[in-house]
Amino acid sequence: MEDTKKVKQETEEAKIARIEAKHGKIAMVISFDQGAHVGYLKMPDRVLKDKVLAAVKDAPHHAAEIMINNILIKEESSSIFLTDDGYLLGAFQLAQELISIKQGEIKKN
Repeated sequence: MEDTKKVKQETEEAKIARIEAKHGKIAMVISFDQGAHVGYLKMPDRVLKDKVLAAVKDAPHHAAEIMINNILIKEESSSIFLTDDGYLLGAFQLAQELISIKQGEIKKN
Protein backbone atom coordinates (compact mmCIF):
# COMPACT_ATOMS: atom_id res chain seq x y z
CA MET A 1 0.00 0.00 0.00
CA GLU A 2 2.83 2.39 0.80
CA ASP A 3 4.31 1.78 -2.66
CA THR A 4 0.94 2.69 -4.24
CA LYS A 5 0.96 5.99 -2.34
CA LYS A 6 4.48 6.71 -3.54
CA VAL A 7 3.56 5.98 -7.18
CA LYS A 8 0.46 8.19 -6.91
CA GLN A 9 2.52 10.99 -5.35
CA GLU A 10 5.14 10.73 -8.08
CA THR A 11 2.36 10.79 -10.68
CA GLU A 12 0.93 13.96 -9.15
CA GLU A 13 4.41 15.52 -9.07
CA ALA A 14 4.90 14.61 -12.73
CA LYS A 15 1.51 16.11 -13.59
CA ILE A 16 2.37 19.34 -11.79
CA ALA A 17 5.70 19.51 -13.63
CA ARG A 18 3.90 19.01 -16.96
CA ILE A 19 1.31 21.69 -16.16
CA GLU A 20 3.98 24.15 -15.00
CA ALA A 21 5.98 23.56 -18.19
CA LYS A 22 2.91 24.57 -20.21
CA HIS A 23 1.23 27.22 -18.02
CA GLY A 24 3.89 28.54 -15.65
CA LYS A 25 4.19 28.19 -11.88
CA ILE A 26 1.28 26.67 -10.00
CA ALA A 27 0.61 28.71 -6.86
CA MET A 28 -1.89 26.33 -5.27
CA VAL A 29 -3.52 22.95 -5.83
CA ILE A 30 -7.01 22.67 -4.35
CA SER A 31 -8.95 19.46 -3.83
CA PHE A 32 -12.53 18.68 -2.85
CA ASP A 33 -14.37 15.43 -2.09
CA GLN A 34 -11.26 13.35 -1.34
CA GLY A 35 -9.58 14.34 -4.61
CA ALA A 36 -12.59 13.88 -6.90
CA HIS A 37 -12.40 17.55 -7.91
CA VAL A 38 -8.94 19.09 -8.25
CA GLY A 39 -8.06 22.61 -9.31
CA TYR A 40 -4.69 24.06 -10.25
CA LEU A 41 -4.36 27.79 -9.56
CA LYS A 42 -1.90 30.37 -10.87
CA MET A 43 -0.80 33.35 -8.79
CA PRO A 44 -3.08 36.34 -9.37
CA ASP A 45 -1.36 39.47 -10.68
CA ARG A 46 -1.65 42.89 -9.05
CA VAL A 47 -4.45 44.08 -11.37
CA LEU A 48 -6.55 41.01 -10.62
CA LYS A 49 -5.97 41.34 -6.88
CA ASP A 50 -7.14 44.95 -7.10
CA LYS A 51 -10.34 43.94 -8.95
CA VAL A 52 -11.10 41.17 -6.45
CA LEU A 53 -10.50 43.38 -3.42
CA ALA A 54 -12.72 46.09 -4.91
CA ALA A 55 -15.56 43.63 -5.57
CA VAL A 56 -15.42 41.41 -2.49
CA LYS A 57 -17.22 43.77 -0.08
CA ASP A 58 -20.25 44.55 -2.26
CA ALA A 59 -20.44 41.45 -4.46
CA PRO A 60 -18.55 38.48 -3.00
CA HIS A 61 -19.96 36.01 -5.55
CA HIS A 62 -18.82 38.26 -8.39
CA ALA A 63 -15.39 38.57 -6.75
CA ALA A 64 -15.19 34.76 -6.61
CA GLU A 65 -16.07 34.50 -10.31
CA ILE A 66 -13.48 37.13 -11.26
CA MET A 67 -10.71 35.45 -9.31
CA ILE A 68 -11.37 31.80 -10.12
CA ASN A 69 -12.03 32.49 -13.81
CA ASN A 70 -8.65 34.20 -14.06
CA ILE A 71 -6.39 31.94 -11.99
CA LEU A 72 -7.85 28.46 -12.55
CA ILE A 73 -5.91 26.49 -15.15
CA LYS A 74 -9.13 25.35 -16.81
CA GLU A 75 -7.66 22.72 -19.16
CA GLU A 76 -6.20 20.79 -16.21
CA SER A 77 -8.80 21.41 -13.50
CA SER A 78 -12.25 20.01 -12.79
CA SER A 79 -14.93 22.06 -14.57
CA ILE A 80 -17.13 21.92 -11.47
CA PHE A 81 -15.35 25.02 -10.10
CA LEU A 82 -16.93 27.04 -12.92
CA THR A 83 -20.38 25.43 -12.92
CA ASP A 84 -21.29 24.81 -9.26
CA ASP A 85 -21.59 27.79 -6.91
CA GLY A 86 -20.64 25.75 -3.84
CA TYR A 87 -17.36 24.64 -5.39
CA LEU A 88 -16.74 28.10 -6.86
CA LEU A 89 -17.12 29.76 -3.47
CA GLY A 90 -15.11 27.01 -1.76
CA ALA A 91 -12.30 27.46 -4.28
CA PHE A 92 -12.46 31.22 -3.75
CA GLN A 93 -12.23 30.80 0.01
CA LEU A 94 -9.04 28.77 -0.40
CA ALA A 95 -7.63 31.02 -3.14
CA GLN A 96 -7.97 34.15 -1.00
CA GLU A 97 -4.76 32.95 0.67
CA LEU A 98 -3.00 34.05 -2.53
CA ILE A 99 -3.90 37.66 -1.76
CA SER A 100 -1.72 38.44 1.21
CA ILE A 101 -1.82 41.74 3.03
CA LYS A 102 1.13 42.29 5.32
CA GLN A 103 0.53 43.80 8.72
CA GLY A 104 2.91 46.51 9.77
CA GLU A 105 3.21 48.83 12.69
CA ILE A 106 3.86 52.50 13.12
CA LYS A 107 6.74 53.31 15.42
CA LYS A 108 7.02 56.71 16.99
CA ASN A 109 10.29 58.56 16.32
